[in-house]
Amino acid sequence: MGKDRVRQELRALLADPAVGFAALPGDEFFAALKQACQDGTANPALIADCERRIMSGEVGPRELHQVLFAASDRHGWAGVRALALAAAGQVPGAAVAVLGLEAQRLGVAAMQVTESAADGGFTATASLERDGARVEGKAGYGGSKKTARQAAALSLLAALTGLAVPADGDPPAAPCDFPDDPGLRPADLESWLDYQVARPSPDPELATAVGPGKLTARSVYLLLFEADPRGWAGARAAAWEALVSAPVMAGGVLSMYSQARGWPTARYIQAGERSALAFLPAPDGLVVGAPSRAATAKAARAGAALALLRDLAPPARSQTRDSGRTTAGRSPVTVLNERAQTGVISDLCYEHDVSGPPHAPVFTCTASCAHATGSYTCAAEGRTKNEAKTAAAAGLLDQITGQERSAAAQLARAAEAEARSARGIFGRLLRAGCGLDFGDRRFEVTGPADAALEGPLAAFTVPLLEALPVLATLDGPAADGSAAVLHESARAWARAARSALEAVAARRVYPALDAAGRDCWRLAGSAADGGFADAVAEALLRPPGARLVIGDLPYAGRARVLDGDAAEWADRCAEAADPTPAAAMSVRVQPPASAGSPLTAELHAPRLGHPEHRMLRRAARDWPPLDRIRRDGTLGGGDAAELLGPARDRLAAHGITVEWPAWSGASAQARSRGHGARIARSRSAVSPTWPGSWPWTANRSPKPRRTRSPPRTAWRGCTAGGC
Repeated sequence: MGKDRVRQELRALLADPAVGFAALPGDEFFAALKQACQDGTANPALIADCERRIMSGEVGPRELHQVLFAASDRHGWAGVRALALAAAGQVPGAAVAVLGLEAQRLGVAAMQVTESAADGGFTATASLERDGARVEGKAGYGGSKKTARQAAALSLLAALTGLAVPADGDPPAAPCDFPDDPGLRPADLESWLDYQVARPSPDPELATAVGPGKLTARSVYLLLFEADPRGWAGARAAAWEALVSAPVMAGGVLSMYSQARGWPTARYIQAGERSALAFLPAPDGLVVGAPSRAATAKAARAGAALALLRDLAPPARSQTRDSGRTTAGRSPVTVLNERAQTGVISDLCYEHDVSGPPHAPVFTCTASCAHATGSYTCAAEGRTKNEAKTAAAAGLLDQITGQERSAAAQLARAAEAEARSARGIFGRLLRAGCGLDFGDRRFEVTGPADAALEGPLAAFTVPLLEALPVLATLDGPAADGSAAVLHESARAWARAARSALEAVAARRVYPALDAAGRDCWRLAGSAADGGFADAVAEALLRPPGARLVIGDLPYAGRARVLDGDAAEWADRCAEAADPTPAAAMSVRVQPPASAGSPLTAELHAPRLGHPEHRMLRRAARDWPPLDRIRRDGTLGGGDAAELLGPARDRLAAHGITVEWPAWSGASAQARSRGHGARIARSRSAVSPTWPGSWPWTANRSPKPRRTRSPPRTAWRGCTAGGC
């Protein structure tokens, strides 16, 4: 919807004859030019301003590429296209940059150049694949490889566009050297960067010309993603300074990054009017930048794009200055003493020893200290005590600085991985204002407006164990010190996670059994949270590696059903931690659906929580048919007879009553006489089918009835308020 709206606005702009294109900034002019070329629109004012910009050198390779490859001769662009080709030959590196953009548009490999030495100079031939065939330009000549390559690129550009090379019949003029002009135009600098960025380091004259005020969005992209981070460190620092001072360029740089690699474009999550987050689907996984807050929605999107670029740009290799200062003449003993005084190291100690003959003693010094990364020791020898001490201090300092470099590199890799790991993405989405749902021991992230996330982030879930560290610190400031904009559901789950972690730390955990009788861990007083705290206890006390250390045992390995003494022990532990009494329950015997149908029974309880499950397990150990009633509701004839006798008493001892439907006066009498009544039955009454011709009595044998069955009206309901 956003892209369609932008297209409509650009088309309305192109259709308005009163628009002054000269007043448009560079990015807006390029957007209008691109839309006009795509639609085949011939706006005279746009064409005239495009010609003016080319003549004045205000355009870069992207505008030249649009004019040369997207504009049509039939709409009055012929003269501008010829002018664009001439401009590509006059600006060093412009033809190479335009061909690079065309290779990206076609989705083919970059331009190939064949170079050879000629009389007094060099010869180069450039080619590019198009429509399955390789197009090759004429040979280019120059006094250096650079000028020959530029001439070959211009010839290939003419072959691809069907235009004539300027000054046809003569070799193209060699591009001039880098202009020593403090007022160098940004377009010229961009062209030179296009040409030189593949080198290990820039030319000195180019390096001095790179500054924040002279870098276009493409220049920033080339420095951050195409230049060598080590050789171009100074220029890359200038590129970052330009981005920070003008974050509006970040979106364009991000688009160039994804287009150059053929990836989908970056997308944004807008949380309100002042917060945004950018993410990019990459082949090796999703990359999510840190959320950004600003005064306006546009500024927030620019800040989000800048944050994502920080995760995508290759970091420069960190350097430690201590070793440089030591080699510059500073004593390692002095450096170590300074570090000890500032608290960087502690327990700095030197131990001396001497060996050898008196006329040629050998001094040995052992230096040691404690550092945040560990304890270090270094021994060295010397002809004098000071020489040995200096050598030992130098070795100790090298150990410390080497470990510091390693730790700094690890931190940099961890920061870079945060944008790609499930835990890091989870935290950044929540800090951007996304909502949160919990189920099946996983968290699912929803959109800021409680709507489902779309695209690569749809149904994004994180396991509970991965989410806990993020939720525990969610209310704190972000890595950049900014406050998070949290959804109310995220705040609620963060509070619940911290409470559960505090309970585990306070050892308010106990072993128990779940509803199916399997071993599990629980937190005391966590029944009201829907099982979240118990899930936290289970995740922390039964981690994936527990059974590798302890073995596949209950409460450490896989969950399994416990029975016998183990189940009774677990229930006693749970009852001691959670002494809540169980609610009264009843087994309701149901009448048969028809003559000859089996009896059924149902278990009724006002609630079914942990105490009730404990009661049922104990009752089932006393009377095993209760498990079958819970499972499928079937009741055999023998089981029914037991319920009229001692089984009823055993269940009642656990708090479970037996309720019978009333079908005759004799059965009502049998129930009213209590457990002392003697129940007699015939062989047919033991059958699991209902003995329709043998009604129950309360004292002796059943009385045979040949024609009558128990009347339906006799089933007046259960004794405890109806069935």
